[in-house]
Amino acid sequence: MHGGRAKQVDARRLQRVALYEAQQKAAPVEPELSEMSADETLIAVLRDVRTTLQHLRVEMAVNASPTLLSLLGEWLDRADRISRSVIITRAEERVAAQRVRVTEEQVDTLATAMHAGVTASDLSARQRVEVLEAVLEAFAACRAGGLPLVSGEEIQRWLARTRAEAAVDPVLELEAI
Repeated sequence: MHGGRAKQVDARRLQRVALYEAQQKAAPVEPELSEMSADETLIAVLRDVRTTLQHLRVEMAVNASPTLLSLLGEWLDRADRISRSVIITRAEERVAAQRVRVTEEQVDTLATAMHAGVTASDLSARQRVEVLEAVLEAFAACRAGGLPLVSGEEIQRWLARTRAEAAVDPVLELEAI
């Protein structure tokens, strides 16, 4: 029994300490609470490995040592293996395709809700057509990047202002002559 004083044991301990110190200098990482797919997890692991590599490179620039050089080599190998896995499994493509599907579903839900709201309103047929055409034009402009995205909170604030304006300045309804 070597008593834990073998050269390779000391070297690994120094590597763990160096890695710990490099990670402590980094900004704290907040844990992700959402459940991720295997592809998303693989991409997140690659991102974490790249972050660790960056920290090790900074530490190496400031405090070069054989231990850090060895540790950097191991993390470069790890990054290479994970990068190949991401490429071979086409994880990024599948995650992007999933995001497109989710976005399309959200747009469909929003369009359905808007259509239901407009058709259930007291608007005339001409006004309904105008509102729906304006909504479709706005959707097209958003897809083309021509309109800034507005949050639900911003829409709520706009609605409150519009209601206040409507209460102060009611529109006179003309009856048929």
